[in-house]
Amino acid sequence: MNRETLLAFALFALAAPGPNNIILMISRDNHGFRAGLPNILGVAFGFALLLMCTGFGLSELFTRFTGIYLVTKWLGVIYFIYYAWKLASAPTSPMQVNGSVPTCRA
Repeated sequence: MNRETLLAFALFALAAPGPNNIILMISRDNHGFRAGLPNILGVAFGFALLLMCTGFGLSELFTRFTGIYLVTKWLGVIYFIYYAWKLASAPTSPMQVNGSVPTCRA
């Protein structure tokens, strides 16, 4: 991969629209720019790393060694099932979070 292509991938990774940018926007609005900075850097560098690995032939590695692909695939499936369970069993109201009934003070 030449430098121009690598630079194009990296710049695309920094500005690519999608769900990550929506999460970053919400995080920034709720917690401020400084608190969201690790999240911003993680998304930018993670996506750039993903594009670089793809550009350097990670898919060829998965094609040649199907065992690595199967292990990675099933670890992803297990992670998504775990994450779905955590979301489904998360508390839905403030009363469930701290166990007390909110009171109204006048």
